Amino acid sequence: PTLADGLAGEVDDEGLAVGRFALDEIVTVSEDAIASAIRWLACEYALKVEGSGAVGVAALRAERIAIGAEPCVIVLTGGNIDEMRWSSIVSG
Repeated sequence: PTLADGLAGEVDDEGLAVGRFALDEIVTVSEDAIASAIRWLACEYALKVEGSGAVGVAALRAERIAIGAEPCVIVLTGGNIDEMRWSSIVSG
């Protein structure tokens, strides 16, 4: 199980090739980084974001991606997270 269950599907070679072509970078983040991002978004911005939607923020906060001089956009999606699980993550 993962906090980013919406991203837990397997990616085949063709899908990975499309991603490599269309994306600047593909990175992974830890479960702790995802939980930290969920907590940070809740505490700092009063947002309820599921793990799959928080992975971009997790990558940024864990310094898995760098911000240069160009603008950086992270799309936050999904609030489909069990309320008890979310509360447990947010309370630390």
